[in-house]
Amino acid sequence: MKKQSKIMAVSLLVTFSMIFTGCSAANKEKVILLPNNAVMSQNSSVKRTDDYYAAVNEKVFKEHEQGVDGGNWNWFWDLEDKVYEEQKKIIQTAAASMNDSGKNIVQVSSEYKIGALYSMAVDQNRRDAEGIEYFNKLIKPVMEAKTVQEFMDELASLQYHYGFQTLLNTEVLARDDNPGEYIVQLNDLDFGVGKEEFEDEDEEVEEYLAMYFEDYLGSLLKSAGWTEDQAKQVGRNVLAFVKEIARSQSKGDYTKISIDKLQEVLKNLDLKQYLGKIYQTIPMEIYAKETGSLTKLNESLTTENLPLLKDYVYTINLNRLVPYLTSDMIKAKQEMEEDDIGDAETADVEKTAVKQTAELLKWDMGKLYTEQYFDTRKKVQAQKLVEELLDEYKTMIQEETWLSQNTKNKAAI
Repeated sequence: MKKQSKIMAVSLLVTFSMIFTGCSAANKEKVILLPNNAVMSQNSSVKRTDDYYAAVNEKVFKEHEQGVDGGNWNWFWDLEDKVYEEQKKIIQTAAASMNDSGKNIVQVSSEYKIGALYSMAVDQNRRDAEGIEYFNKLIKPVMEAKTVQEFMDELASLQYHYGFQTLLNTEVLARDDNPGEYIVQLNDLDFGVGKEEFEDEDEEVEEYLAMYFEDYLGSLLKSAGWTEDQAKQVGRNVLAFVKEIARSQSKGDYTKISIDKLQEVLKNLDLKQYLGKIYQTIPMEIYAKETGSLTKLNESLTTENLPLLKDYVYTINLNRLVPYLTSDMIKAKQEMEEDDIGDAETADVEKTAVKQTAELLKWDMGKLYTEQYFDTRKKVQAQKLVEELLDEYKTMIQEETWLSQNTKNKAAI
């Protein structure tokens, strides 16, 4: 199964919604064109028979002129920009409604969660004053858990409501072979750095890992109120933990595994109870790449190891949420990225807040987005386009002389 970074059914709806904002049906020549007010339009000064490419794409060329040094462009960049503007409108409307004393938003609603998260993300003074306090408040039930099951259930709740990382990171994806159906996919543990960093015991790599976990992550923990000694020790412990899990992981493609079979691997956890906290129902099967790392993880799911597990989830989620937290944390992350990958770019605060609110609350965002920008008419248009493309492919297959009729018939199914 292809892993497409967090591509869900709603992502397809978003793309189709944008495509059909100005799209028309195929013309009699079976050429799909957009009307004159769309980005792609027919050039009245150039005949299609003389220069079809220039005629059809005149407006594209004008809107995306290449400079003397050249450049490139594709349709998806425009789609991404448009989706960003539409997401920003939804998010900022939710934030404004929260602050409007004349309106009451239910605090468990998608609008409230999106508005509250964005309002904090875009207000640096507030983040400096309240960010760590709010993060600690959210993760407190996890840090105070007395048993492994309680610990995992509280993590599941944070994943469901806020997109926190857990020890079992699952997501819902549309099936590649049938986008109308969904699957639950079990992803890798968040290792903090790329898994490849743990494959070889190289002195230079070990120095980098020590810097990242002890110095950089340690600095975040110190900003969150931990002592320097505590922060360094936690960094070392977390590094040892993720290294052990990473090196127990075998290569493989995503394959289907039943919940009962997965439960046999994760014996120290009530898996159905855990998944029920995330999805409010229990999937019967999950797609996973391998079970070697899960077996190793299960060995750590003990009461004795709870302090280590708590340190791990606290540190990893703190790092992930740095853009929502304090100025000194943001600066530490930027400096680390400059040293690590030479990336000194500082994103616009508003743009960062919009994108990360949409990412962290992707299901809430998807719900509001499709309600506002996707309707039955666009769904029908999308289905019609797909049907026309399939019909055209069938025609093309039948016209191929190098294929046998039996192969053509099978390909057309």
